[in-house]
Amino acid sequence: MSSVVPEDEKEASADPPPPPSPAAPAPSAVAVDDNKVVVLFKPTGGDTPLLKQTKVKVSRSAKFVDVVSHLSRQVKRAHVFVYLNDAFTPRYEEEVGRLFDWFATGGSSSSDVVVGEDGEEISQQQQQKNKKQMLVVNYSAQQAYG
Repeated sequence: MSSVVPEDEKEASADPPPPPSPAAPAPSAVAVDDNKVVVLFKPTGGDTPLLKQTKVKVSRSAKFVDVVSHLSRQVKRAHVFVYLNDAFTPRYEEEVGRLFDWFATGGSSSSDVVVGEDGEEISQQQQQKNKKQMLVVNYSAQQAYG
């Protein structure tokens, strides 16, 4: 008896490849989420209109002026005063991703670093932390601070 199996029998006897896992996200979906940050709009002042949707996802490469323009359209005002973390107004030319990296709040503190047994930071932990963080943009119809 020969140990050579004809091609037709090889294909029939081989196990079919396992189907893709439905829980695993598509690579393109992961890349899109990594390039966006969450911006939380909070009203400041008594006559400031409220938004129906207070959280939006914004591209990291977008300029802060794009966020302000979106906010102006939502509150239907030609001009709104905006502040990061109730403190200051950033330059309108600044990228949202940089502002997020510098001033995002809401997650665990940045000093909490999880290190694996091999001494490397655990990137999944970092990603979960970043998902909890938001860039808080306070807005007002009138100037709220000095």
